[in-house]
Amino acid sequence: DEADTAVWIGREPVKRMRTALKDLELWDDEREDALVADLKEELVKAVQKADDAPTPQPQEIVEHVFETMSSDQRRAWETLKEGARANAQ
Repeated sequence: DEADTAVWIGREPVKRMRTALKDLELWDDEREDALVADLKEELVKAVQKADDAPTPQPQEIVEHVFETMSSDQRRAWETLKEGARANAQ
């Protein structure tokens, strides 16, 4: 409920850590602005890398997800691969 939410907003850990570090003079707005700028740049690069990646094949949606597939998962995966092969021809 909203009352519980309001209580926990005051306990938000990032804000609490920021306040503690500022009180110890280990953090300031300049450092935070620099960190935010660096993180935004990193995000933009990661999104660009993802956008530039080749489009995956449909059957890749389940590859490397499970250590071992159940028989139902294996059957669905094989069906998906066969459909992708048929569509490629």
